[in-house]
Amino acid sequence: MRRHVLTKAATALSPIGWATLLSWAGLSSAAQAQSLDILADFRIDRPSATDGFVTVRERPQPLYNPVPMRLGSVEVMPRVSAQALYDSNIFVVSDAEDDAALHLTAAAEATQSAGNTSLAADALIDRRQYLENDEQSTTDYWLGAAVRHALRRDSHVLGALRIGRETESLADPSVPLNTVRPSQYDFVTGSLGAGRTFNRLLVAARASVDDRSYKDGLDALGNPIEQNFRNRLLAIGEIAAEYDFGPRRSVFAQASFNRRDYRNQEGPEPIRDSSGYRVEAGASFMLTPLIRSRVSAGYFRQDFKDPLFESVSGLAVRGRFDYLVTPLVTLTLTGSRGVEESSTIGTGAYVADRVGVQADYELLRNLIVTATTSYERDRFEGLDRRYSIKRATVSAQYRLSPRLRLDAEYEGRDQDSVGTSPGRDFVRHQLTIGLTIQGI
Repeated sequence: MRRHVLTKAATALSPIGWATLLSWAGLSSAAQAQSLDILADFRIDRPSATDGFVTVRERPQPLYNPVPMRLGSVEVMPRVSAQALYDSNIFVVSDAEDDAALHLTAAAEATQSAGNTSLAADALIDRRQYLENDEQSTTDYWLGAAVRHALRRDSHVLGALRIGRETESLADPSVPLNTVRPSQYDFVTGSLGAGRTFNRLLVAARASVDDRSYKDGLDALGNPIEQNFRNRLLAIGEIAAEYDFGPRRSVFAQASFNRRDYRNQEGPEPIRDSSGYRVEAGASFMLTPLIRSRVSAGYFRQDFKDPLFESVSGLAVRGRFDYLVTPLVTLTLTGSRGVEESSTIGTGAYVADRVGVQADYELLRNLIVTATTSYERDRFEGLDRRYSIKRATVSAQYRLSPRLRLDAEYEGRDQDSVGTSPGRDFVRHQLTIGLTIQGI
């Protein structure tokens, strides 16, 4: 699935900034909400557990931050980007076929603050046009809005709504194997949450819904593949609490509960309805003055309505370590373990273990070079299939001015599949070069 990251604006709203409010409007999937730290949306006027710790990516760059347009009391941040893309394996198969594409994006973000209420809205259209294989071309779009209201200094409520269309990459482990065209789905998502601070204790809760309707796929002979068995409504409830022991250490606990209701059934395949939960506890602290950490561990479980699908349970883990090697170099280590839903016939879910390392180097004040490597292992329940996925990327972001930015990225992916029911086995290389114009 494409992951869209909204641009942080230079000017902060009161009582919150662009990034916090738009992170709610920016949830294209309620499932992604489970992976976010909901407590971060309500840490307003509280001392941070890592106050004063700034990574290369977090460091302010006032000389190169884009400047929004002002329309009365409304700030608008327009953005247009054009990229040239080369893909060595567009069908993600062992017998690779390459192609090139033009990737165009137009987006705008608008914010307004009035008293205790902050409003945000954003819109995006994203076109990827392949030169030789037009059936791989896609158009994504969304329209979203979010609101934050301060009931009092220590109490806030947040709400967001988004509608649009997104595309899943053929490389996604949850995509059906017999399709050769990226899967698209229309979605409607909504979130509503609240948080309150009691001296050193912060408590927050959030409810999210995500409704998806999938478009037909396409097999190797050009025949349509029905994907309406994937249409579903996902509902998630979350609650979390964090206690600060001091400016650089805290403990927290959080729990999420989900329910998936599918609208259609594919032939003899049982209905995929399920419900589950994830509970975990952890801590944020400075391991040393140069190492920031946030780790948690707990338990997850997903139960299916039909007994033909096996229940999934196990150890839940999430963690992140940021190491300031020098003022110009930051190393970041991340890891996670959890359950993901699957659209493969014969199984309803798989367990994903992920670990990654990223290095950010501020070569110049306006030039950041990044290298990442990651490993993912996916184990499907009720089906003898296991994935080993290795990725590596090298990218550069060069800010020519507040309005202009050059980007370049290379990504390599090596995916192996084993078992009596193997999945996609392939190697792919992608190279992207682009220009972004934003602000005024």
